[in-house]
Amino acid sequence: MATIIPKRGKRGITYQAQVRRKGHPDQFKTFKRLSDARRWAQRVETDIERGEFVSDRAAQRTLLSELALRYTNRWPMTDEHGEPLLNKDGSPVLGGNTEFEDLGERDRAKTVAKLSWWVEALGDPSLARLDGPMIREALDRLRAGGGPSRRPVKPGTANRYRAALRQALTYGVQRGTIKANPAAGPGWKNGAETQRTRHLDADERRRLLEAAERSTDRRLYPLVLLALASGGRQGELLSLRWSDLDVERSRVQYRGEETKNGEPRGVGVSPAVLAVLRERLVRHVRSDYVFADSNGVPRYPRAAWERALREAKIEDFVFHDCRHTFASALAKDGATLRELAEALGHRTLQMVLRYSHLTEGHTAEVTRRASAGLLS
Repeated sequence: MATIIPKRGKRGITYQAQVRRKGHPDQFKTFKRLSDARRWAQRVETDIERGEFVSDRAAQRTLLSELALRYTNRWPMTDEHGEPLLNKDGSPVLGGNTEFEDLGERDRAKTVAKLSWWVEALGDPSLARLDGPMIREALDRLRAGGGPSRRPVKPGTANRYRAALRQALTYGVQRGTIKANPAAGPGWKNGAETQRTRHLDADERRRLLEAAERSTDRRLYPLVLLALASGGRQGELLSLRWSDLDVERSRVQYRGEETKNGEPRGVGVSPAVLAVLRERLVRHVRSDYVFADSNGVPRYPRAAWERALREAKIEDFVFHDCRHTFASALAKDGATLRELAEALGHRTLQMVLRYSHLTEGHTAEVTRRASAGLLS
């Protein structure tokens, strides 16, 4: 039977979910939201009943760096008693993953390099903490120039980085270290997570913008404002040049080489938004990037962003959710699914169906007007 226990701490109320079943170790996990705690407890109980349960404890104890070393055969092997296996010269025996050894030498080296970048980019989290939004944000930074080359990369390169992480996590699933692979599944397409739809309400949006405006990082407020106003992905925003801002037509032009589908996209924005960019941001003498830091590099201001979220008391929100907030606002304002797809840069309507429930009021009004004409 699952139990949810509210706990009050320095950062407010959290909820600890507890699941106790005979013949299984007790399971505990703490969440910021009651609904998340209930969903987790229900999922654990269902998995236990089906005989498919994998404890979170192994994932909590295992860091991403350890999984990467195991996957790439750089982790010492042990016998059935947990004792290290040694070579004749006394050095530890490394290996265990025959699948990795089947790769060519060059591919093995590339995979090691990519996984090393992931460990650094994600801050070497435990596998229990690793999730899709965290991976998504790292991929956005990679596309914007946060990779080893310090230059923006094409979507295909980002996909190969995700593939390396996905394969390592699949290895973890096969070993029983982690239950599900957060870098794989039906929610991913072309390197992007597609299922999350968290968006800000009006009050949350106001609090976030006020906190961003108070930030000591001059780039944060214009960056968040433009994300909410144009629906740009993090990588697209950080790759903007000053020539991409069309003040006369009040448009922002996202270049084809920076967008996920490889096609350029122009988005109309308020002149007031463009005015904020021109007033708040100082053009770097050695860089044409709009959101360049003091070194001229369009680096994501992660620390300032996370500090603004804390000050605004906004939870369960990542930078990519600014895009969902933009799309939700358009849908509520009466935009059709086709218009949403064009504004977001999607080639098909499939990716915007998640917002269809927000357009129902507009659709109902259109059909009411049409039906009224039948009896006039």
